[in-house]
Amino acid sequence: MRGKFAETATTGAAAVSGDGFLVVAFLLGYLLGSIPFGLILTRLAGTQDLRSIGSGNIGATNVLRTGRKGLAAATLLCDMLKGTLAVVIAGYFGGPNAAMLAALDAQAMLAEEFDVAADVWSATSYKVLRDEALTVERDNRLHPTNAPQVPYVTQCLGDVEGPIVAVTDFVKAVPDQIARFVPPSFVSLGTDGFGYSDTRVALRRHFEVDAAHLVVAVLESLARQGDLKGEQVAEAIRRYDLDPDRPDPRTT
Repeated sequence: MRGKFAETATTGAAAVSGDGFLVVAFLLGYLLGSIPFGLILTRLAGTQDLRSIGSGNIGATNVLRTGRKGLAAATLLCDMLKGTLAVVIAGYFGGPNAAMLAALDAQAMLAEEFDVAADVWSATSYKVLRDEALTVERDNRLHPTNAPQVPYVTQCLGDVEGPIVAVTDFVKAVPDQIARFVPPSFVSLGTDGFGYSDTRVALRRHFEVDAAHLVVAVLESLARQGDLKGEQVAEAIRRYDLDPDRPDPRTT
């Protein structure tokens, strides 16, 4: 059996836990921040050891004391870039791509625990996909004698046999923009609800966009198609300790 995930992030190649990626991101940020660009650049330029002049600092201000304004500017730029890169890395693994990591985890769980294969797709902009589909729809409407065009998103997902589950860190209305251009078995998972403060893992569980809820969404969709039994979905809900009677996060 097959299912698909549509995602608002860049496609990855393996199912690795989100927390593992965050540890990697932290380590990369730490390593980037520890690079002594002032010391490296002055040594490459053949100037005296920064630690023996002025304040002994290896920053841009002390580089300027060598009389090399170009080196000082380069040091300042490199120090700014390493800080920016650390933020970008943290944003990549903790921002929109956190949803992708949940999808990859769910893909592995479906395969290992339920013998269900799932493809993970990336949708960097649901709005762009919708706009293109609307343009194609209008062109077909106004040129009835021409061979009809097919929207790009329909070309990608139109022949899918299994359900499509779209997960996003935005509200469900965002992926819903493409719902009528893909097969009818389309489920959106998003963060509809009021503001909530907690750890990333707890937030994903609260808004029901973590790997466990993705797995259940795929299994339930397969059950509606007649490919699984409802008891199998109920077993998954128990296995992942999900509370089917908790209030909808949209209302809490």
